[in-house]
Amino acid sequence: MNYLKELKTKYAWWFFSVIVWITCAFAQNSIAQEFNLGSADDKSRSEAFFSDSTWLLESVQVETSRLQHFSTGSQVFTFDSAQIRNQQALSMGELLANISPVYIKSYGAGSLSTSSFRGMGASHTAVLWNGMPLQSTMNGQLDFSLLPANLVDRAALQLGGEGALWGSGAVGGTLYLQNEPQFNSGIQANIAQVFGSFGKHFQSYSASYGSKDWFVSAKVFQSKAENDFTFNNRAKANTPRESMAHAAFRQRGILLENYVNFAKNQQLAFRFWGQENEREIPATLTENSSRATQDDRFARMLLTWTGYHKQIDWKLQSGYTTEELLFKDPDIQLESLSKSQTWINEAEANWQVNDWFLVQGGVQHQFLLGSNANYLDQVQNQHRASLLASVKYQDQASKLSARMSVRQEFAEYENAPLVPTLGVEYQPLTFLTVLAKLSRSYRLPTFNDLYWQPGGNSALQPEAGWSQEVGIQAQQDLAGLNSRLKLTAFSNKISNWILWRPGNGFWSPENVQQVWARGLEAAWELEKTLPRGKFNLLLRYHHTKSTIEKAYEANRSNEGNQLIYTPVHTGSANFTFKHDALKLTWQQQYNGQVYTTNSNTSALPGFMLANFLTSYTLKHKLVEVDLQAQIYNIANKTYEVMEWRPMPGRNYQFGIIIKPNFNI
Repeated sequence: MNYLKELKTKYAWWFFSVIVWITCAFAQNSIAQEFNLGSADDKSRSEAFFSDSTWLLESVQVETSRLQHFSTGSQVFTFDSAQIRNQQALSMGELLANISPVYIKSYGAGSLSTSSFRGMGASHTAVLWNGMPLQSTMNGQLDFSLLPANLVDRAALQLGGEGALWGSGAVGGTLYLQNEPQFNSGIQANIAQVFGSFGKHFQSYSASYGSKDWFVSAKVFQSKAENDFTFNNRAKANTPRESMAHAAFRQRGILLENYVNFAKNQQLAFRFWGQENEREIPATLTENSSRATQDDRFARMLLTWTGYHKQIDWKLQSGYTTEELLFKDPDIQLESLSKSQTWINEAEANWQVNDWFLVQGGVQHQFLLGSNANYLDQVQNQHRASLLASVKYQDQASKLSARMSVRQEFAEYENAPLVPTLGVEYQPLTFLTVLAKLSRSYRLPTFNDLYWQPGGNSALQPEAGWSQEVGIQAQQDLAGLNSRLKLTAFSNKISNWILWRPGNGFWSPENVQQVWARGLEAAWELEKTLPRGKFNLLLRYHHTKSTIEKAYEANRSNEGNQLIYTPVHTGSANFTFKHDALKLTWQQQYNGQVYTTNSNTSALPGFMLANFLTSYTLKHKLVEVDLQAQIYNIANKTYEVMEWRPMPGRNYQFGIIIKPNFNI
């Protein structure tokens, strides 16, 4: 079917999804009222059992989480809804670049953005939405510019390999995105309008209703920009001042959520996320012009059933994703359509044997389907199955906590290695905690690696390796000033690294490289609560050496060199001051020099960026209004994250968020 004809069906699909969502919502609410499910006594038992092991929201158990149960020994950074709302007009890639230790490789605002955790590649990051992996079946990566920050209630970063918990791709780190219900919240609404430089316009509308046992919400958004900023073209003589052309983008999407507590101690959740993205792909500084475009669209549905009985809690989850990517370049008469579908079913259970021993078991099945004209037989599919188990020991008396997790994944073409993880935390002093972790991780070859014609290699082995880390966390409160210090040393060596290289007239992937990433991480945070507010200062520094330890024969001279687009030095400083309704934030980021060739003979210089954010909240019994203003790249620095892709200079955003109060 012609793509343009298919595009017309999206409105019918979304309309149908909305009708299903509303029907399910009213049906579940009727059931809850008819049988009077979810009494106060039931909730008190839920609160008592899950108080140490799950995220809680107003005494209602939301969802069991492997991240919460079995992150012992890991470095985990969390971002709450307040941090996200402060910059909700940004993509998740832009947000992480501003407030997290993750290095984001961006081709420009609205353009492709990928991540690098601890010196690993873009395909070595696992991204999960409420437990459902989002990495592309086709290339194993995720474009962070397609993740709107405003659709997420909470985000968490888990650094280091965690293949035992999350499976293929969790080599450098994991990003966990969570949506959470707000029971007993009544009727709520939120209207956000943001205007910015270069034609930036962001709109978001949300409405929700939360009763004792039912929560339903809908969020819609639209974001667009012309991106016609000016820059100095260093590829031309005398570096003339030019305007970026053919760089506009537009995104629109919807998120529907429905949660119901039923049968005293159980919860059913249904989520739907649909989104469309249209963007122009600008020319590089070395090209005269470009007319290339890329359209992405996806629909994601997730059904989750959680509950507990006595000492056992469980989660059953089924998720389905369909994605399409259409790339067009009239200049070379190219039109390429890629489609993929993913269906994931998983079940896990936790058994709290006693106060100090927890056991978990789980099973997961994935059906993956990919379609592209360049694939062998044009359509390919895979079945993957995983078995996972974890145990956790926690002794409050000895202040020792330890966990062990193991996963075995089976794929049709090649089984993954057995993947264990061992994490330990020990508190020798009241203010000091020592952490250590040993883990194995892996990445299965993608559809493009296996089936692309010409070049696909069905004999590829999974990438696999071991990582180790050890760290300390110290916390001290002096005269009301809370100080927290984190120091971590890590090492991650990956073998059978898949690399596409030329040969026989075309490029083909092979297991020809070994990479060793190691480094030091430091974070120091100061926080003080004031009579009418508080201030917070967070300083970070990361030293990451990520080198090619083994290269294929023709590139032996590259052994020992730093991976391209992987800075050795990165750092940041974030200062926040809040006084009554006023909030001020200063963000400073430094990214060191990056090499652009494997021979390390060409490099982009390092750069330092500063941002300033302010907001003021006006509260009335009928409405709450949040006024926001942001200045990015205050010093108007000229810089490139990817070679020949200029980034915008100083730019501004102004926003207003209106929250009517319907619960007077």
